[in-house]
Amino acid sequence: MDAPWPNQQRDGVCFRCYACSQIYCCRGPAHAWKPYTKVDDEDVCKLYCIAEDYDFFFAMSGKVKDGTACSEHKGDVCIDGACEAVGCDQMLGSKASLDACGVCKGDNSSCKFFKGQYTLQHRANEYYSMVTVPAGSRSIRIQEKEVSTSYLAARSLKRKYYLTGDWTVDWPGKFHFAGAVFDYQRSFNKPESLYAAGPTNETLVFEVSRESVECSVLSTNDNPL
Repeated sequence: MDAPWPNQQRDGVCFRCYACSQIYCCRGPAHAWKPYTKVDDEDVCKLYCIAEDYDFFFAMSGKVKDGTACSEHKGDVCIDGACEAVGCDQMLGSKASLDACGVCKGDNSSCKFFKGQYTLQHRANEYYSMVTVPAGSRSIRIQEKEVSTSYLAARSLKRKYYLTGDWTVDWPGKFHFAGAVFDYQRSFNKPESLYAAGPTNETLVFEVSRESVECSVLSTNDNPL
């Protein structure tokens, strides 16, 4: 008999997690399985599972259950093996979107915009604070004005570094901290940048090690900077 499918919102169990957890019945009891999501865009609605504590994964099904989220941080869902858009009004196929402050179909009129620029010349091998942003902030963007030897860093008020801290430099990529996903970009011929749609769930301090960096943050009026 098939086990009942959990309600994703009620039980806090993601559809992919539940589906992969049932794989033991047909792949043998030697491995426990969890979702693998580092796949191409055209494959986001297939069920991929990776063996826990191992580095091999398989496509377990050509399509996930209808209603499964296409990705962890977007509201779009899979329907019959294809990723379908869901608007901020929770209507399938809707083009309704959030404005910069997270208001559905908003026009940014409720946003409070903050921006600054850091241009001081200072000694190497030291961190300098650029801006502190409170919990609840959205549309966080930190951008170098030009290519330099600077490195962006992010930490909590308790000095716990989430990005490029303690004299180490992180590789570009996506970083999960403060309840948000930050996209960190850096290359040899383009200015460094950091962006997160937010909202964040804790106060963050953004720092720079050298040269000139500018930043901007949008927050709702409920969370003024």
